Amino acid sequence: MAYARLEERADADADAAAELDASLSLGAIARASLPAILNNVAAPLAAAAQLSCVGFSFAAATPTVAAYAATNAVITFVASVANFVIVVTMAKAGHALGARRWDELWLTVLSALAAATAVGAACALALWLLRQRVLDALALQTADEARQASAYWPYAVLRLPPLLLLRAASGALVGFQHLGVASALNALAAAADALAFFALLVTAAAGLPAAGAAVAATSALAAVAAVALVLALPPEAARAELRRCRCTGVPAASTVELGCASFDVLLRSVLLSGSVLSLTFAVAPLGPAALAAHAVLLQLWMVASYAADGLADVGTMLGSRLLGAGQTARMRTLTRHLAALGVAGGVGLALLLAAGREAIIRAFTRDEASIALLAAAWPLLCAVTPVNAIVFVYDGLLYATQSFKFIRNALALGVGLIFAPALALVVSVHHTLLAVWMAKVALNVWRCSTALFRIHGQLWKSW
Repeated sequence: MAYARLEERADADADAAAELDASLSLGAIARASLPAILNNVAAPLAAAAQLSCVGFSFAAATPTVAAYAATNAVITFVASVANFVIVVTMAKAGHALGARRWDELWLTVLSALAAATAVGAACALALWLLRQRVLDALALQTADEARQASAYWPYAVLRLPPLLLLRAASGALVGFQHLGVASALNALAAAADALAFFALLVTAAAGLPAAGAAVAATSALAAVAAVALVLALPPEAARAELRRCRCTGVPAASTVELGCASFDVLLRSVLLSGSVLSLTFAVAPLGPAALAAHAVLLQLWMVASYAADGLADVGTMLGSRLLGAGQTARMRTLTRHLAALGVAGGVGLALLLAAGREAIIRAFTRDEASIALLAAAWPLLCAVTPVNAIVFVYDGLLYATQSFKFIRNALALGVGLIFAPALALVVSVHHTLLAVWMAKVALNVWRCSTALFRIHGQLWKSW
C-alpha cells in the first residue's frame, strides 16, 4: 500500500514536471504574456486616449495639453515611485508560493495593501499642501497653462490613494498566479478612465476638473474590487492554509527582508521616476508646443515599454516561483525564451511606430509646431524601442532573482554619472526637445547593459 502511494506521488511529480516544462516553451510564454501585456499596457493606453481627448476637445488645445501634461507628469512620478509596492509584492509572493511558505505569502500581501493605502494618502496630502510650489517649479510659460493646471490639480491628486491600492492588489493577484484576473480588472478600469474623459471632454465639454473627478471615482471603485478579489482568490494550493494563517509563525527576519527589499526598490523608483519627471521640468521652459510634443513622446514611450513589461511580469511570476522551488535549470530556459520574445517584440513595435508615424502623430495633436517637433524626435523613439523592450524584460528577471540592491545601485550610477550630467549639459548648451530626450535614451542604454551583465555575467553560472 505504501509502495503504491509512493508510486502515485512519483507519477504526480512527473506530470507536474512535464506540465512545468510545457509552460516554459516559447509558445506557452507568448500566450501567457498576452494577459500580462494587457495588464501593463491598459493604463498607458488609457492615458494616451485621455491625452488625445484633451488635444481635440478645445479650440486652442495646446495650452490645455501642456497643463494636463505638466500635472500628470507629477502624479505619474509619485505613482511610479510607489511602484516598489507592486514589484516587491509580485516577486516575494511568487517566491513564497514556489517554496510553499504560506505565512510569508500572506504577510507580504497584507503588508503591501497596507503600505499602498498609507503611501497613497500621504502623497496626496503632500501634493495638495505643496501644489503651488510644484506648479511654480514647473515654470509653465503662459497664464492659461498655469490656470488650467491649478484647476485640474486637486482632482488629479485625489486619484492617487485608490490608484496605488489598485496597483498593489494587482501585484498580489499576479503573485498569486491570477494574471488573467488582474489583466481583466485593469483593462476595465482603464476603459472606464478613457470613456470618462471622452464623455466629459469630447461630448460634454465639461473641462479637465470634471474629467479628473470622474477618473478618481472609477479608480476608487476598481481598487475596492481588486482588494475583494485578493481576499477571495488566494492560490488554489494554499487556500486552506491561508484561511487559517494569522502570520504568527513568520520569522522577524522575513519581515525585515521584506522591508529592506521594499526600500531598495523605493530608491530605484525615485531615481527612475525622477529621471522622467526631470524631462518635463527641462522641457517646460521651451513653451507649450514643446511640452505638448513631449507629452505625446512620453506616452508612446510608456505604451511601447509597458507592452514589453508584460513579458517582464511573466518573468517575475514564473521566475520567482522556479527559483523558490530550486528549479535553476528551468530558469535558464525561461530567460532564453523571454529574451528572444523581448527582442522580437521590441523590433516589431519599432517597425509599427515607424510605419504609422504620420497617423499616430496626428491622432494626438493638430498644432503644427508640435507636429514638427514630434517628427524630428520620431527616429530616436523608434531606435530606442527595442532597447527599452530588453530593459523591461530583464527587469522582470532581476525582480525574480530578488536582485533589489543591484537594481538600486546600477540605476544610481546611471542617473548620477550619465543622465544627470547629460541633461545639465543639454539644458545649458543645446536646449532642444530632441537633445533632452537623448539624455533619457543614454540612461536606458546603461540600464540594458547592467541588466545583461547581472543575469548573464553573474547569475547564469550559478544556474
